[in-house]
Amino acid sequence: LIHRAVSDDMEKFVGGDPEIFRLPPTQKKGFLAGLGKSDEISRSVILTAQDLEYYGQNFDLSGFRGPLNWYRNVEANWKWNCSTAGKKLSVGIPALMVAASDDAVLTPSMVESLRMSDWIPSLETKYIQDAGHWVLQEKPDQVNTILKEWLNKLNQNSRL
Repeated sequence: LIHRAVSDDMEKFVGGDPEIFRLPPTQKKGFLAGLGKSDEISRSVILTAQDLEYYGQNFDLSGFRGPLNWYRNVEANWKWNCSTAGKKLSVGIPALMVAASDDAVLTPSMVESLRMSDWIPSLETKYIQDAGHWVLQEKPDQVNTILKEWLNKLNQNSRL
């Protein structure tokens, strides 16, 4: 049952080709290949023209280095993930995951089917309805409420 759920989720994510994850993500036919050209992708409805101007002004000051580091490191992350496949790893600190009901990248069923709580024993997962992958931008007040409640609970349980 779990295997089937993971398989279903991967099929939705990669369009029916789970073999795509066997290649490094930046190689031809890797999972990041084939994203549309920038002039073919319209501005998201969650990013207003005013938001775009704000981000543009701030990136003029700070540059893109920080935000792009995840993408620069995607190959190393892929190699590390391959090297840890099948190993029992564990995150031993409290963790919170805020997931969105309509996230097409990390679907709610993937959270369960990937058995995240097996390797993050103190993981607490909260779901926000009617939000997608950009839940922080789509539902900031709900995310902040969840974060505040979790941090307050964490502070109350702290031994400090």
